[in-house]
Amino acid sequence: MSINIRQIPWGDPVPHKGRYYRVAPATREQLEDWKVDRRWLKKQGFGAQKKDGAWRFFLWTDTEGFPGDAPAPAALQPLPKIDT
Repeated sequence: MSINIRQIPWGDPVPHKGRYYRVAPATREQLEDWKVDRRWLKKQGFGAQKKDGAWRFFLWTDTEGFPGDAPAPAALQPLPKIDT
């Protein structure tokens, strides 16, 4: 099994020192999957921690989006006129 970060119920991105992080509750099954690839996932900014007796995931990113998302264009270009 593998972890799909888009299927985890992440909270809103929180800015912190020029980066962003999100937090989500972690299930036992997800934690077992995380343990298999923990070193690689940590290098990608994905980790787990226990807080107040409950496990949770965190994800660090450089932008508010998810890794691999295409950046939003600064402005949309107008469509060309169509002669009729």
